[in-house]
Amino acid sequence: MNISVNPKSVDANLAQTVLPSMHNPVHFRRCEEKAQAKRDSQTPSQVSDGINVKDSTDSEDESFSSSCINNMVCSLQVKKKPRAWMFGADMLKDFEEDPKLCLNAVCALQRQQISAAKSNVGFPSGVLGHRDVLSIRALGEYLMEGDPQHRLRKSVSEVEQQRPDVLSECLNLAIIHYERLFAIYRKEEDPFFGPQ
Repeated sequence: MNISVNPKSVDANLAQTVLPSMHNPVHFRRCEEKAQAKRDSQTPSQVSDGINVKDSTDSEDESFSSSCINNMVCSLQVKKKPRAWMFGADMLKDFEEDPKLCLNAVCALQRQQISAAKSNVGFPSGVLGHRDVLSIRALGEYLMEGDPQHRLRKSVSEVEQQRPDVLSECLNLAIIHYERLFAIYRKEEDPFFGPQ
């Protein structure tokens, strides 16, 4: 059985699903109508060859244009749901692109260490080396700043200003322990760790 699909209709349907307001020119038309009404309300002495020669400043026009543009941008924005990681490679790719995710990854590993210590179970042997355990603990404490739920409290910009080396350390730890982090994600063991 062979099914043929018209790529143009698929693209159009996808675009309408993802960006429905883009194909609905209501916002554009409203802005154009408001701009035209404003131009029509000016007397001929205020307009010379399409240029406004009114004595007042252009701040009114700029604020109007700015609000029109803001309305159009807002209408085009789509709330993006975080995509699910199907494979560890998806997560690794996101680590490379998102420093905040790497910070969250270290916090997730630290939360795992904390819960393992409380339950006296510990990590399975060989999962974390002694050096990594110490690094994760130190970085986790720095990133969580004593948060009672052990959530990330530092922003990427704060870390860049205070301790820029932490970003690369977190990336390295996230990459080294991506299999453990992917298991944490797949088993939903950590409510604060996942795609953003």
